Amino acid sequence: MSWQETDEQPGRVRVKTARTVALKTLMRAEEDDAYVDRALRSEAQGLDSREHQLARQLVYAAVQRRSTLGWWIEELTDRRASELDPQVRVPLELGLVQLAFLDRIPPHAAVDESVNLAKSISNRGGDRMVNAVLRRVVREGLPALPSDETARGAAVVHSVPRWLAERWFSELGADAARALLARCNEPAERAIRVNTLRADIDHVEHALGVPCHRDAEIPEALVLEEAVDLESTQMWEDGAIVAQSRGAMLAGHLLAPQAGEIVLDLCAAPGGKTSHLAALMGEAGAGLTAVEQHEGRATALRRTLDRLGAPKTRVVTGDALKPPAALRGKVDAILLDPPCAALGTLQRQPDVRWRATPESIDELSVLQERMINAALPLLAPGGRILYSVCSIGPQESDDVLSRTQATVESRRSVLPHVDHTDGFEYALLRH
Repeated sequence: MSWQETDEQPGRVRVKTARTVALKTLMRAEEDDAYVDRALRSEAQGLDSREHQLARQLVYAAVQRRSTLGWWIEELTDRRASELDPQVRVPLELGLVQLAFLDRIPPHAAVDESVNLAKSISNRGGDRMVNAVLRRVVREGLPALPSDETARGAAVVHSVPRWLAERWFSELGADAARALLARCNEPAERAIRVNTLRADIDHVEHALGVPCHRDAEIPEALVLEEAVDLESTQMWEDGAIVAQSRGAMLAGHLLAPQAGEIVLDLCAAPGGKTSHLAALMGEAGAGLTAVEQHEGRATALRRTLDRLGAPKTRVVTGDALKPPAALRGKVDAILLDPPCAALGTLQRQPDVRWRATPESIDELSVLQERMINAALPLLAPGGRILYSVCSIGPQESDDVLSRTQATVESRRSVLPHVDHTDGFEYALLRH
C-alpha cells in the first residue's frame, strides 16, 4: 500500500483523522489479515474522543456490512466487489457507509473525503471511479436490497455469510432469525461490572456521571446509556469497574462459587470472568486457581487480578486438556470457557462473522468435548462444571454435551435479540 503522508501543501504533515485511521485499519485487515479491533486500537492512538468514535463507527460498519456494501457495489458498477482493487474498493465502501448509515455526515463531505482517501492510496485513477459511483448514489439513491424473507436475502440485508443465515433460519425459525440478524448490526451493549472487591455499586453509579440502569438479576451490573471512555477513568485505574456484558456476568452467578471451595477457572485469560469469581468468593480470591495455556496471557492475567484486588487467586500456566493428576477428585467447582466461534458477539467483534466457518465450528466442538471430558475427573463428590461459550447454536452446546460423559443438570441460552446482551450457551454439569 502506498500511503501518502503529506497534504496538498508541501512541507506540511497530514493530520490524522477518523477517515484516514479507518482507511489504514481496513487496509491492514486486507493486507495482513489483521483483526480490525486490534488494528484500530493501534492506528487510532492520538485521536481525540470524537474522532476516535467516528473512526470506530466507520470501521465497524464497513466490516459488519460487507455483504450489503458488496451488493450495492455490484449493482452500481456491474462488477463483483471482490474483483475490485482494495485500494479502490475500501475508499468506496467507506463512502457508502457514510451515505447509508451515518446520517450526520453531509453527502458532499462523504463523497469528497472518500475521493481524497482513494487518491491517497491509488495511483491508477481509482478516485475517479469512487467519485462517479458516490455521486450517482447522491443523485439516484442506493439500489434496492433483496427481501430478507429468505435466508439468501437476509444474508445480504443483514450482512452475514449465507451459511450462517441458513443455519439460523433452520434452527430458530425465520422470524427469530431475522430479529437476531438485525440485532447483530446494532451497537453492542455498554455494560460494566462493579468490582465488589474494590467498590460498591451505589458509589460507582453516582460517580460515573452518565445515565445508567441496574439489572434485576445481576446485582453488580450497570448498563450505561451513553458512551464512556472507561479506561481513562480513575475508577478503572483503581480496579473498581470492569467492562463486561451482562451475558458474560451470568457465568459467575450460574457457577455460584462459595468461600472455602476449591475452584478452577480453565482457559482463564483475559480475566473478566476470573475476577468475577474472585469477587463472588471474597477473601481476595482465596481458593481460586486460574489456568491459562499461554505464558504471556497468564502474566497479563496476573497483573489484571492484582489491579482488581484478587492477589490470592493463583495463576498457573497449563493446558486444560492435561490437568495435573494431583487435582483428581478434589475440585468443587470449575468454570470451563473454552475457545469457541464467538457467534454471540457479532455486535462487539465485527469480523467474527467472516472468520467463522462450518468447518472451524466443527473443529472447535471437538476441542470443547475433549476439554469437558478432561475436566470431569477433577471434580470432588457433588462438584460441578459450568460450561460456557459466547456462541449460539447446538453445534457448540447440545451437540457437544451429547458426546461427553457429563450429566447436564441445567441449561441456559442467552440471545442478543431477546436479552439485549452478548449471546451465550451455558450448561451446569455433574460427573
